[in-house]
Amino acid sequence: MRKNFYVSILTVLPLLFCLNATGETGGDYTVHAGEIVLSNVHLPLSQSVSSERSAPPERLVPLADPFILLHDGLYYAYGTSAADGIVVMISHDLKRWKRAENGRNGLALHKDDSYGEKWFWAPEVYHVNGTFYMYYSAEEHICVATSRSPLGPFKQKEKKPMLEGEKAIDNSLFIDDDGTPYLFFDRFNDGLNIWVAELEDDLMTLKKETLHPCIHVSQAWEEVWPRVNEGCFVIKHEGVYYMTYSANSYESPFYGIGCATATDVMGEWTKYPHNPLLQKPGDLVGVGHSSMFKDKGGEWRIVFHAHRDKKNIHPRNMFISSVGFRNVNGENELYIDPHYEIPLLSREKTMMFGDTSRVGVPFSKDPHVVHFQGRYLMYYSIPPMKGVERSGWNIGIAESHDLITWEKVGEIVPHTDAEYEKNGLCAPGALVRDGKVHLFYQTYGNGRDDAICHAFSEDGVRFERNPTNPIFRPTGSWNCGRAIDAEVCEFNGRYYLYYATRDPDYKIQMLGVAVAPIDTDFSREDWREPVNASILFPELHWEGECIEGASITIQNNMMYMFYAGAYNNWPQQVGVAVSNDGLTWKRLFGEPFLPNGKPGEWNESESGHPHIFTDSDGRTYLFFQGNNDKGKSWYISQKEVFWENGQPFVE
Repeated sequence: MRKNFYVSILTVLPLLFCLNATGETGGDYTVHAGEIVLSNVHLPLSQSVSSERSAPPERLVPLADPFILLHDGLYYAYGTSAADGIVVMISHDLKRWKRAENGRNGLALHKDDSYGEKWFWAPEVYHVNGTFYMYYSAEEHICVATSRSPLGPFKQKEKKPMLEGEKAIDNSLFIDDDGTPYLFFDRFNDGLNIWVAELEDDLMTLKKETLHPCIHVSQAWEEVWPRVNEGCFVIKHEGVYYMTYSANSYESPFYGIGCATATDVMGEWTKYPHNPLLQKPGDLVGVGHSSMFKDKGGEWRIVFHAHRDKKNIHPRNMFISSVGFRNVNGENELYIDPHYEIPLLSREKTMMFGDTSRVGVPFSKDPHVVHFQGRYLMYYSIPPMKGVERSGWNIGIAESHDLITWEKVGEIVPHTDAEYEKNGLCAPGALVRDGKVHLFYQTYGNGRDDAICHAFSEDGVRFERNPTNPIFRPTGSWNCGRAIDAEVCEFNGRYYLYYATRDPDYKIQMLGVAVAPIDTDFSREDWREPVNASILFPELHWEGECIEGASITIQNNMMYMFYAGAYNNWPQQVGVAVSNDGLTWKRLFGEPFLPNGKPGEWNESESGHPHIFTDSDGRTYLFFQGNNDKGKSWYISQKEVFWENGQPFVE
């Protein structure tokens, strides 16, 4: 019956997943998305998961009529949820889910691209011959739209329903072994009942002459209220067709899932006499409108929705269980495991920031964040302006109140009286002391003569240069005299300046350190070099010939350094080292702590130049840059870092 405005989720391999049945993990400048996580629950075989006990309602995944697609190793979930179209959520493990912000207003399908103005229900997405087909209902009419991506945007060339002149909902595609495509859907006659018809090879046109009834209300458990058989999904196993369906109103606590079988799609469908297969499992009520999918292990899973709780229907939330076949009297029987799994919205939110003001595409690098005067400020590198000669690299400034959504508020450009800045400035580091933001940055475009400079600000946006600039360049035969990528922090009563430099042959990038007294004004004469050597040199296979971009956090009187290994797009990735004195460093891991993304992900080319930020509540966040086009564009994102037994990890 009527679905209200809640979108089902379709999961695709690369994006979405949940827990398995045993509780194992089976404006111009901003883009952001909320993320989702699944709770790990281990249960005895006689006990079901309780949504009331296991997960707070605000973290449940609010998708009704859900559908999950696995595509290229990522799960995509679609469902009834939005008034103006259909959202898509993604997961790698079925536990952690996030909404994918894509297309118009963050929707995979928007009403401006399709038939209908309201009631966008029950989407299902299929990948056939390189095209993604979304079958869904709008204004109680069945529709289909296409896209080249599971994220959308899905569009209709002709904005019309598949069955004109008649109301119908819950359309579901099934392609038989011989390649014949069928569409199952609900028709409004004598309540709601389920029909099937063949499709033309375009997978969009019904062969109306093949319309055939499948099932209608016929069992006692289905007659609570009203007369409804709906939301079917069909699979084939060892020559038999298995149809799951739902009965009763979705508003009823007695909404449940039954099964019918057939040996011919266009033949007679027979319901199991022991239906329903799933109704009120554990603490759930209103269980129904399911669909099935195979997980990364090749096992059948079923995704369904249930009421928010026993007293409130909306929003309906998504749950997952396992499906299997058992032998009963010599025949296969489909069953649904009552020990369901609970996908959850992650506590983490996803940030994506790209400054388009300089070259017309997102291009932001080298992030550094501070909290100052009631808001967060992010300093970052921006490239020369397109078409403007000798504009050089500059520093952008953005502000945020939640570390997710950022708005650009200013730029720092070369000072007219500073000859050392004439070619540009970039790679900012910052700290807050005595009511001022102190900014440490490098000159750009001077080769071996690039050096570290200092400026300070009382509002975080307008800066005054240190008259002794540049404040630091390294000495000694172990380096080339260049200093970039400044990071200044306080530890054990003095300030440490970490920087990147190169060997005398200008080939290998490595890290060095300088120190200054606690009462320093950061002028040139205060810095000295406590060691005449690199403190961290590229040694691991993934570090290539470069270590740079050091960023420090202090945990339990230990210094943790997050650094970038390898030059940009080799790919650059993030490693971690630890020290108790700031001079001697030991790597924590042999592999990258934060690797580059998988093929097709936004950070496929690199995850680099990290900044570790500790908020006032003690939570730590790793900001980093990335791209998937070998440096034609650059985004900044962040992940929350968690700590266990002195070691950092990210979800």
